[in-house]
Amino acid sequence: MKFTKIIFAAVLIVCTMMVASVGQCAKSSAPKYGADKAILAYAEAYAFGSPNDSRYIGLSKNDIVEIKRQLTAKIAGDFEEFCLSEDSVNKLTDVYVKKIKSEMHIKTTIKEKSKESPVVNLTATILDSESLDKQAKSDKKLQALLSSISKLKNEGKTEAYFLKDSDLQKKSVDSLTDFINGLSINQEKTLSVKCKKITGEDEKLYWAPENPEEVMNFVLGK
Repeated sequence: MKFTKIIFAAVLIVCTMMVASVGQCAKSSAPKYGADKAILAYAEAYAFGSPNDSRYIGLSKNDIVEIKRQLTAKIAGDFEEFCLSEDSVNKLTDVYVKKIKSEMHIKTTIKEKSKESPVVNLTATILDSESLDKQAKSDKKLQALLSSISKLKNEGKTEAYFLKDSDLQKKSVDSLTDFINGLSINQEKTLSVKCKKITGEDEKLYWAPENPEEVMNFVLGK
């Protein structure tokens, strides 16, 4: 089980989708929304799988749907050892999003004003990723469930068996829900983000981080 990567779900697809929208733009033009609002939306997208307001970075409704789909697929992959059903994965996706949104506080302020490359201070309470493995290994309930599943697999039980076993699905969802809700999200840090102009699919200008991966890694506690 890839504990150090658990719950970092739609990040790569979000990063790819937003960076791919970069286009040529006139330097004299100005984005409609401020750089602080744009960086806040990027941080939310990386952390939650979607921003609270997609207008600031030009994502369409289809983009948001795709991000959620990728989020669900990533969680299914991270927890593949549990042989989760589609319904179980959807439940855990909702648990994760609720947990992160309720405990990760993100705010932005303009640090340096500029018509071409403003700098934004991004402050967030982030996930303590270093504690994930320790937390997982010390979770007796989770480890016992993994041991039970491993034993059944060694006895020849197939994926179809696990998907139809409603009791095992419930135990898996309950154990993983407790694990997710026990994640530590309490380290407040600040990152200075240099911005650049991009052209969205709607042909409008938006601010974006010059180094999206840096923002991504920051909100993920890496």
